[in-house]
Amino acid sequence: MREKKIIIDENQILSSITDQTESIIIDIIDRNTWSKVILTFEINNQTISVLTSMKIYSLLNNENILKQLNLTDVSSDDCILVLREANEIILTKDYHQKPIGNYSIVNNELIHFQISISVQITKYDNKEPIRIPLSNRNITVEQLLNSTEKSIDVYKYLATNDTKRIFNSNEILANLNKTKFILVKENETCLPSVKKSNNLQ
Repeated sequence: MREKKIIIDENQILSSITDQTESIIIDIIDRNTWSKVILTFEINNQTISVLTSMKIYSLLNNENILKQLNLTDVSSDDCILVLREANEIILTKDYHQKPIGNYSIVNNELIHFQISISVQITKYDNKEPIRIPLSNRNITVEQLLNSTEKSIDVYKYLATNDTKRIFNSNEILANLNKTKFILVKENETCLPSVKKSNNLQ
């Protein structure tokens, strides 16, 4: 359907996807020019039909797809696509400019992409960047700390990149709505206290 840029399956009923009071333009396309794509994030799956000429980045910039996958709180720049095959292939940003058809070996073959979130952690002491791809955000801060492969006896805490607040080790990453953190040592932290003055005039 041209206006909505969607592919209508041959078994779909037109009235179920259109407003019957409006006129629509439907283009007939060759079966070899489209593929079915499965996008997976955590426990959510979305199957869509797309033109093989469509660029991969279009999938990550489609608000409807991100909403179905419960990814509305994450920037598409923080998403990593993994091609699910016998050998999983992480698609770098360079691959995002390529057409989806490049990943279909057989015409109309189902193409499966796993979406991971790129968590960016910067060591506070030397600014060393650490990137961790996560296919599931339902992990604790402590589990994320362990995945940095840095000594947790030395680097004990994760803080927000913006407010510098230290997270409790049992906080769940999915509840934080953050993808950028700072990794800090104990001697790089402090516990401020605010005392109310009794001498208010």
